[in-house]
Amino acid sequence: MKTSLKILVLILVTLTVISCRPFSKESYLEKYGKFMSEVSEKGASYNDKDWEKADEKFNKFNTDWYDHFKEDLTWQEKLTTTKYNLQYTYYKTMPQASDLFNTYLKGNYGKVKERILYYKENKMDGDIDALLKQAKKAGDSSLIQIQELIKEVDKQMDKKN
Repeated sequence: MKTSLKILVLILVTLTVISCRPFSKESYLEKYGKFMSEVSEKGASYNDKDWEKADEKFNKFNTDWYDHFKEDLTWQEKLTTTKYNLQYTYYKTMPQASDLFNTYLKGNYGKVKERILYYKENKMDGDIDALLKQAKKAGDSSLIQIQELIKEVDKQMDKKN
């Protein structure tokens, strides 16, 4: 009896794991799209634990499962996965950006202007340059992904010609 129960539990666990994993690129893209819709709709109300669960699932979509299906994806489908990647980052960081805005900028435009003038007058351009470099670095990583997609498109177009 105990052996039968262990086998049943093992089968249920296996089925649960298998049911979460997409079996085809179509199901991968469909499940990724549904996941992104859920994050879009509910992300603003996520707490830290919700984001941890979402991060785990996102990492599976963005690494494990993507790696499994990337050879079968068309350039349009790769572009879709890149879009999902950017959307996820947006939804996850948006509340923090809103908090930052509300805390430091909202209603304090005069103070912000004073601070900018202070920076300018005290020749603190190095700090501004450092911030710009960090922003450029973040943009460059997105640009690299887009460039890789363009190379993939070029390869596929060359194959057709």
